[in-house]
Amino acid sequence: MCWSIAVGVPATAAGAYATRWIGGGPLLVASEALLAALGVRLLVHPDDPTEVAAAPTGERIRLVAIALVVGAFSGLLANGGGFLLAPLYVLVMRMPIKQAFASSLIVATALAVPGTIIHAALGHIDWVLVGAFSVAAPPLSYLGARVAIRTEGAHLQRIYGAMLLLLGICTLALNA
Repeated sequence: MCWSIAVGVPATAAGAYATRWIGGGPLLVASEALLAALGVRLLVHPDDPTEVAAAPTGERIRLVAIALVVGAFSGLLANGGGFLLAPLYVLVMRMPIKQAFASSLIVATALAVPGTIIHAALGHIDWVLVGAFSVAAPPLSYLGARVAIRTEGAHLQRIYGAMLLLLGICTLALNA
């Protein structure tokens, strides 16, 4: 997790700053397609439900690669990156789904800070929308966490995969 933050924070700052020159349209389509693909993978083939983490070889290299990619996308798309972190932690790092969710929350929080500062300075933030999400997110996050804690790992992974797939398809359709 420390590697994700140490590498991801500068990548997020670079991605956020790059929005001055890079259009959002192609990035949105790429991220929506990636979400749908990750959703299909998690939905169709959930990992071992034993929820025991397996340490893959080259763990540090994989974490650095995930942090670079997710950090850059996080900055470019102005989000914390958690929507990519959790599935990549599961699929690439072989983390159990609940550990991936918890770890992605911490890392996404750290990645959101430089992105927020840079996007605020560039005038990209709709503060009314921020206010609406700030009111709705805490109780819904609490509810989601309660459901996740009580749900068996493989089942939770399938639900998460279905949600990612649905989100990817819906946002692709809305932006088409």
